[in-house]
Amino acid sequence: WEKCNLCEQTLRVLEEEQKAKSKKWSPFLKPNTAQRARVDETRSQLSTLVSLRLLAEQKVEGARQAIERAKIEKEHVISALAATRLRRDLLQKAATLAEKPAASDSEDASKDQSDKQKKKESMSLNMKGINLPDIPIAPPSTPVNATRAAGAGAGAGSARMNQELSAYSRSEKIAHELEEAEE
Repeated sequence: WEKCNLCEQTLRVLEEEQKAKSKKWSPFLKPNTAQRARVDETRSQLSTLVSLRLLAEQKVEGARQAIERAKIEKEHVISALAATRLRRDLLQKAATLAEKPAASDSEDASKDQSDKQKKKESMSLNMKGINLPDIPIAPPSTPVNATRAAGAGAGAGSARMNQELSAYSRSEKIAHELEEAEE
């Protein structure tokens, strides 16, 4: 019996020590799990914020690239417009020269002056960094829908179209000769 009593006492002492230890550590264990949960939640929120930031940076970069593309497109449009204006003016001059083959000296002087003005404009555009591409442009007198009009109308429409096309080809020849003369 003494051994049993002694065993029971040691068992009780051990149980009490265990209870004391668990009571001692229990306040730390409970907040620790709560803190872990808060830390995990904070980490997930942080990762969400980081991914949102990366997404926002990608959108900003995409917007910057779109702005750059728009600027380049604008420069191309400006240079094409300048080239179109120059060609239109040349073709109009060529058309007037084709209609009036015998030009006087005063007309030649005004033509030379306007050619000098065009060269100045072209040089100023080139100095600004705008390249003038070689784009074939139809003059305003060329009927765009002439084939439809000729098909729907009488023979007079097609005759007029032939006249305008021959005038256009003459003005093209003269414009080509003017360009060669300038070179």
